[in-house]
Amino acid sequence: MAKTIIEPDELARPIGPFSSAVMKGSFVFVSGTVGRDREGKIVGEGDVAVQTRKTLENIKTLLEEAGATMEDVVKVTVFLKDVKDYRGMNEV
Repeated sequence: MAKTIIEPDELARPIGPFSSAVMKGSFVFVSGTVGRDREGKIVGEGDVAVQTRKTLENIKTLLEEAGATMEDVVKVTVFLKDVKDYRGMNEV
């Protein structure tokens, strides 16, 4: 079974040597994603809610490119620079 690399044109390319998302069979694996715009600049510097919203929009774009939706997500891992940002991130 072949794997499909997911790299939508409307998203910035990853900074590291990995793909934004990979699809294998009916599974879609999304790599570490942050709140970057198409040009690769961080959106909402210092505002965890704005960054979280952009991150989720980017993930939604990746999933849609693979034919999936946010409703299909079964696991999420979140890394925060400061635990004090948890509430703002979680509200989004």
